Amino acid sequence: MAKKTLALFVICIVVLAAMVHLGEADANEDRYKSCYNTCYDECKSQGKGHTTCEINCDEDCEAKDARAQLDEATR
Repeated sequence: MAKKTLALFVICIVVLAAMVHLGEADANEDRYKSCYNTCYDECKSQGKGHTTCEINCDEDCEAKDARAQLDEATR
C-alpha cells in the first residue's frame, strides 16, 4: 500500500512540474511570435523576399528570446 501511495505522489509531482513548464513555454512562444510577426511585416514592407525575411527574423527573434530567458533566469 505504501508503494502505491508513493508512486501516486511521484506521478502527481511529475504532472505538476509538466504543467508549470508548459505555462512558461506558452509565454516564451508568445514573445517569439510577437517579435517574429513584427519583424517579418517590417521586412516585407521594405520589399525583401519571403526567405530573406524569414531567416533574418527567425535568427533575430531567437536571439532576443534567448536573451530575455537568460535575463529572467538571473533575476
